[in-house]
Amino acid sequence: MNETLRMVDGRAVLRIERRLAHPPAKVWRALTEPGELSQWFPATVSMDLRVGAEIQFEFGGGRILELDPPRVFAFSWDDSLLRFELRPDGDGCLLVFTHTFDDRAGAASFAAGWRGCLDAMERLLAGEPVAHVRPPAELHDAYLDAFGLDTGEVEQTGDGWRVRFERQLTQPAGAVWAALTAAPPRVGAPPPAGFTTGLVRPGAVTAVTAPRLLEYEWLQADRPAGRVRWELSDQRGTGHGARLLLTQTGPAELADQRATALSAWRHHLCGVARQLRTGATGPASDPALGTLCRTGDGRLVLRFERRLAHPPERVWRALTERDQLRQRFPVHVDVDLSRGAGLRFELTAEAKRRLALTDQDTTSTGEVTRFDPPRLLEYTWGEETTRWELTPDGAGGCRLVFTDFFDGDLDQPDHRDAAAQASAAWHACLDLLAARLSDQQVDWSTWDRAAGLNDDYLAVARSAVRV
Repeated sequence: MNETLRMVDGRAVLRIERRLAHPPAKVWRALTEPGELSQWFPATVSMDLRVGAEIQFEFGGGRILELDPPRVFAFSWDDSLLRFELRPDGDGCLLVFTHTFDDRAGAASFAAGWRGCLDAMERLLAGEPVAHVRPPAELHDAYLDAFGLDTGEVEQTGDGWRVRFERQLTQPAGAVWAALTAAPPRVGAPPPAGFTTGLVRPGAVTAVTAPRLLEYEWLQADRPAGRVRWELSDQRGTGHGARLLLTQTGPAELADQRATALSAWRHHLCGVARQLRTGATGPASDPALGTLCRTGDGRLVLRFERRLAHPPERVWRALTERDQLRQRFPVHVDVDLSRGAGLRFELTAEAKRRLALTDQDTTSTGEVTRFDPPRLLEYTWGEETTRWELTPDGAGGCRLVFTDFFDGDLDQPDHRDAAAQASAAWHACLDLLAARLSDQQVDWSTWDRAAGLNDDYLAVARSAVRV
């Protein structure tokens, strides 16, 4: 079975191909005779089988647009267009089904539903009992991922920008609200953790109407920068659950936050969907996940933002002192910290073993390009540029922003894999940095942690935006 989704003249077109082990004439009867059609089609149908005739459904109506027995049957259904084409194929036939509609965000629901219908039609053709079952949430979300329906979009507004996600969920609004909310949210209080992501600092709730609406301010430098708004509706009619509309607004001067918002909310909503499917409790996503963006000059930018409960001076030592570097970094670094100074990197024995590079030269060089202790350190590493920025948070800790600029083409699978592996590796190194700073016992390997994050960062790489 093969399903694709594309946009044609502003409308979504779902195409499904399926080979059937029955001749076109037999399948044609299942498509057009009311007694057979009613057993597998998602609505009761009455019609006069001729072009131009009205066709009545249990809910809604349409008109027959094409009729070429036993080859083509097409009709409208309210604002949708359904077309069935049968092509002889040996002793069977190839069914090519297309569904054209306006609600692109509902495409995963339509695909899962039609798959169930066509499965039922195959059972009917084979003389087997026909039973309709609700499509599993796993199938729905697999289509959502395959069709790229989990990625958001950036819209320009009169005074800035808006990041927007519209996503079909698999549970009704009340169930979604309950999964995200440990206690009833209140205006003026912080939002429940389920409605937040660690890369977008939440402020106070500004509006709440359970279980339909939650809005709150998000903060930059301890000041409100815009609004995050969650809206849940059960009115779309795709039959799978609530429709979520999530938006984050921001001013033009914070345009660099758009990519962070896109990546962070995408990952968070994937976690919410997983929680709804499995009933799992706890954080819906990893708030420390980094963002990956494409720049206009063809480079890639990996960015992490972490809040650490330690002053910049202590974190600076962990970033620059040789003995501390060796505890968390997969390379030995000869440090000469002054602007313009050269650096030499050599992979550790463990890194060589893991990367199967034991018989190769594994040294590289770089140069310190910016140096302002304990605030800013930037250096090159081969063709990469790596930047560490520390800002006091006013509460005895600091905000760490890590940025890595490197080459790569995410449209090429090998480059995408390499970008995901590098992103996961930096994530693991930052986890180890935070653990060491807090004197936590570390009983895990950064290599194993990076491997466990690789699939998450493949998803980040696939959805990387251009900035």
